[in-house]
Amino acid sequence: TLLIQPSKMSRRIDFYYDIVSPYTYLGFEVLCRHRSVWNLAIHFRPFFLGGIMKGANNRPPATVPLKGEHMMQCDLPRLAKHYSVPLVMNDRVVEIMFNTGTLSTMRFLTALQQKQPDAVEPVSRQLFYRLFSSHQDVAQPDSLRAAAEAAGLSADVTAAALTDMLSDEVKSRLKSVTDEAVKLGAFGSPTFIVHTEDGRQEMVFGSDRFHIIGDLLGVEYKGPLKQLAKL
Repeated sequence: TLLIQPSKMSRRIDFYYDIVSPYTYLGFEVLCRHRSVWNLAIHFRPFFLGGIMKGANNRPPATVPLKGEHMMQCDLPRLAKHYSVPLVMNDRVVEIMFNTGTLSTMRFLTALQQKQPDAVEPVSRQLFYRLFSSHQDVAQPDSLRAAAEAAGLSADVTAAALTDMLSDEVKSRLKSVTDEAVKLGAFGSPTFIVHTEDGRQEMVFGSDRFHIIGDLLGVEYKGPLKQLAKL
C-alpha cells in the first residue's frame, strides 16, 4: 500500500471578508483552526461588504423577512453551537450591522495590514468578539483601540493605524481589494480563493463549505475542530 505523504509546501487560501457578517465570524474561526491541520498559508484580505453588494448587485440575506427571521432565530444559534463560536445575535448587533456599519472598521484593518500584517488576524478576532459576543461598537476610534489592545498590539502601532485609516492611500487600498474580490466573483462574505496544487484559483463562498475546500486542496475535512477554539 502506498502512503501519500502530506505536502511540505503550505496550501494557500486568500480569505476575503468583512467583520460585519456573522457567518464570516464562523468561517474565520474554522479557517484559522485548520491552519496547522491542513498546513495552510492564510492571506487575509479585508474588504468592504457594502461595496461587494453594490458591485455584485446583491443584497443582504437578512433583508428578506422570512430568511432573516430564520437566520437570527434558528440558523445562526445552531451554527454557533456546532462550530463552538461565541456568537449571539440580538437587536444591538442588527443595529450595528445595518445602521452603524463597518467601513471605518475595515479601513482600520487595512491600515493595520500595511503596518503590521501579522496583527490582522488577532485584531479581527477581537472585533468579531466585540460585535457578536459583547455586542459593542466596532466603528469608533475608542472601540478599535480597545480591540487592538485586547489583541496585544502596542499603543504606538494602534495609534499609527488609527491615523493612517483616514488617509486616501488606505481608503484607496480598501476599495482596490473590494474591487479585486468582485472581479474574482465575490458576491458576499466570507469568500475564499483556494489555490489548488495544479495552479488553479477556485472561489468558494460561505462558512459551510469546508468539506468542498478540503476536496479542492486534497485534504480531509474532519469537522469544526472545536478543541482548537481560540475564544
